[in-house]
Amino acid sequence: MRRLSAVAMIERRQSPDDKRAQLLTITPTGIEAVRSVAHAIENDASFISWFRRIPDKDREALARILGDFHAFLNRGFLPVTRRG
Repeated sequence: MRRLSAVAMIERRQSPDDKRAQLLTITPTGIEAVRSVAHAIENDASFISWFRRIPDKDREALARILGDFHAFLNRGFLPVTRRG
């Protein structure tokens, strides 16, 4: 709760009925974060659903191609170990 409060996702205040309890309220920032996460999950689910409809052979080829492409893109970013 401290972290969420620190980044203004929630507001905490002491309960008027029980001094040991706190009342939590989600802020507009928190609501926007929840909506953003929900949207990302929906997009991922949609992609996964589409990806599963591809025939196995094509899906395996696509995974190999994307893996090779990913490795190609990472070449310039991988740490270089120098011996000497």
